[in-house]
Amino acid sequence: MVRTKRGNVAAKRRKKYLSLAKGYVGSNSRLSTMIAEQVVQSLNFAYIGRKLNNNQKSWYYSYRLPLYQTVSQFILGQATVF
Repeated sequence: MVRTKRGNVAAKRRKKYLSLAKGYVGSNSRLSTMIAEQVVQSLNFAYIGRKLNNNQKSWYYSYRLPLYQTVSQFILGQATVF
C-alpha cells in the first residue's frame, strides 16, 4: 500500500486556533482541545460585548442627551445626535 500523509487540514486548523489564542494562560494556550474551546468562547463573548456596547450608546443618546440641550432646543425637539 501507498503511504498516506495525514493531518494537513487538521494541522492548519490547530495552527489557526493557536494564533488566535495568543496571550491565554496555562493550558488554554497549549492544548489543542482547550485552545479550540477557549477561542470559541472568547469570540462569543466579544460578539455579545459589541452588541451590549451598541445598546449602551443608544441608551445614552435617548435618555442622557436631552440634559445637554438648551431650553429652546428641548421645546422645539431639535436633538443633535453626535
